[in-house]
Amino acid sequence: RALPHLSGVAPIPGLLSAPAPASASAVRRGRSLTLAAEVQSAPPEVEALVAEGAGKDWVECVLEYEDRPASQAAEVWVFRKRTRGEFERLMHMRINGGYPPGGEGQDRPVDYSAAGISVACRERPVDADLTCAECVRVLTGGAYGNGGISVPAYPPKPNILDCLDLSRSIAVEQGKRENGSPLITQLTETAFCNSVRLRG
Repeated sequence: RALPHLSGVAPIPGLLSAPAPASASAVRRGRSLTLAAEVQSAPPEVEALVAEGAGKDWVECVLEYEDRPASQAAEVWVFRKRTRGEFERLMHMRINGGYPPGGEGQDRPVDYSAAGISVACRERPVDADLTCAECVRVLTGGAYGNGGISVPAYPPKPNILDCLDLSRSIAVEQGKRENGSPLITQLTETAFCNSVRLRG
């Protein structure tokens, strides 16, 4: 069943999009998804677009899960376009329980269909009025290595700009070298906003 605000949306180039699994018909037959999106349907004011940038600098991905109860059957993730590789890493963690070793994020996209998930992504403009039902950070590098971990923002960041502004790269000391000098590694934090809360 197509979600109302994404009807007719085509996948964006360079970002994986999977067709709906065959069991999506079961959703159409018996399960309805009621979105209680904590967002405004109207576009931002002109002044806000000027201040924040009118270009489509964000990506919105809708995931529909085949085997979840109606209250958890869909997610809508919003993130900056430049972090789409890290979004695949996050999805590996949430869907497959971990990130496959070796290579870079874009080399190992998630097999959404095999996991019973349909996904559709689109570019969207910056909208400071979006609310995050969940703000998640992916940490890589340093002690976390290439596999990384995902953790919720603490304290919670319901405002999307506050959430996405958690993304950063910092140099951290990870022990000492043989000569006593500090061993510095790079720690990267990338934030993602789950902008929809569902109810059954």
